[in-house]
Amino acid sequence: MIVSLNQIEGDILVAVLGIQGELDASGFRDVMHHAELALNEGARYLLVDMTELTFMSSSGLAALHSLTLMMQNVQPQEPSDRSEAAPEKTSNARGAKQKRVILLNPQPPVMKVLESTGFSEMYEIFDDQDAALASIGLSSS
Repeated sequence: MIVSLNQIEGDILVAVLGIQGELDASGFRDVMHHAELALNEGARYLLVDMTELTFMSSSGLAALHSLTLMMQNVQPQEPSDRSEAAPEKTSNARGAKQKRVILLNPQPPVMKVLESTGFSEMYEIFDDQDAALASIGLSSS
């Protein structure tokens, strides 16, 4: 798995976290480390680019959940080595989608995991970076 981190600056700082390969328990810490770097730089939103993510286990779902908590200034917990149970849903009251973590271009196998676990209901999901940025009031240019 390869994780990259880029920034899009505007009125607010958006971090783009690119994940390539397979996101499972072995990549959890790397993803969290990059997200922490983004927060330390002042990112207010995290755009998770899943264009090249080919597989996501329940530990990958736990990483998404933890990223969301982190972006809400709540200390996430590392998943147990013994259990890869999916985390509880992270959304606002009445089923509203949370706004700080946005998913970009999940491929069909990953989208299937997001849909089967209900995560697709908790996150804004876009196929296009410009549309994702527009959803938070930014343009890519």
